Amino acid sequence: FDERVRELLDFSIYLDISNEVKFAWKIQRDMAERGHSLESIKASIEARKPDFDAFIDPQKQYADAVIEVLPTQLIPDDNEGKVLRVRLIMKEGVKYFSPVYLFDEGSTISWIPCGRKLTCSYPGIKFNYEPDSYFDHE
Repeated sequence: FDERVRELLDFSIYLDISNEVKFAWKIQRDMAERGHSLESIKASIEARKPDFDAFIDPQKQYADAVIEVLPTQLIPDDNEGKVLRVRLIMKEGVKYFSPVYLFDEGSTISWIPCGRKLTCSYPGIKFNYEPDSYFDHE
């Protein structure tokens, strides 16, 4: 939150977990491990939201790398958040650090673990590399 602290960092990473995933994880943990009710969990989330929105969430715009954790697009109606979509977004031009390139820009790699003829509980993997804009950073 304090710009003076940001200036002391050589490289910053922000873990940006979507609200849907955070909510699913919190419900699983608090109900199963702590015995909380769904209503108390929702109230707790709502009570903390103003501080998160004011102080935590704005920090992602300053990060050199953002790891986004989102609900999957591979499994319809996956409400438990067991399968996730994860994006690594790196700012280009950061001193002493080079962006990670897994393959050529514009490429897409897909993998279906059990093939087309077998049924399998795994949804597979899809990688793609493309330019993106995040908080006006390329």
